[in-house]
Amino acid sequence: MKKQNSRKDFLLNAAGFLTAATLSQYCSTVSKTRYSGSESVEPLASAHDLGLTDPILIVLNAGISAPNPHNTQAWKFKVHSSMSAVLYVDEDRVLPATDPTYRQIHIGQGCFLELASIAAGALHMELNITLLPEGYSLPRDLGRKPIAKLELKPATEQRSDPLAAMIGKRHTVRSAYDGPLITESELTQLA
Repeated sequence: MKKQNSRKDFLLNAAGFLTAATLSQYCSTVSKTRYSGSESVEPLASAHDLGLTDPILIVLNAGISAPNPHNTQAWKFKVHSSMSAVLYVDEDRVLPATDPTYRQIHIGQGCFLELASIAAGALHMELNITLLPEGYSLPRDLGRKPIAKLELKPATEQRSDPLAAMIGKRHTVRSAYDGPLITESELTQLA
């Protein structure tokens, strides 16, 4: 009888690249909650429910819910240890017809990094991000060279980003706005 691998085993032992699509298959799906197998809509709590204990996997689980162009989730990862991974563009998920310069896809990479950093802080860790650790030239290096190297370490001081509580609530609203209109005084204050 063949033993079934856990999500954690799969994620840590996956040969080659782990794409966002694969990670989300194991960590989150569209279901009655945002994260399959969990009662929580918050990715840090859902990671625990899903059996993810390695800090890097918890941070990746949160990061993949970042906003990204056309919802393609063009991220792929090489997980090196429980504390480090490398982020690449998943070249199979880019949309050259709508993003011929790959600008939007790289903005999505930045959104992933920001959300991963916020999630790390919520775990009382620091996420050291080394951008373009091997250099980078488009379009030749798209998907071949990393966007960033991610390394977690314990935080030297305990601080949490106030946006951490909003990670699970972040989503794109596509319905017509039907709330109150901005008042003249609010508009003046913003200006």
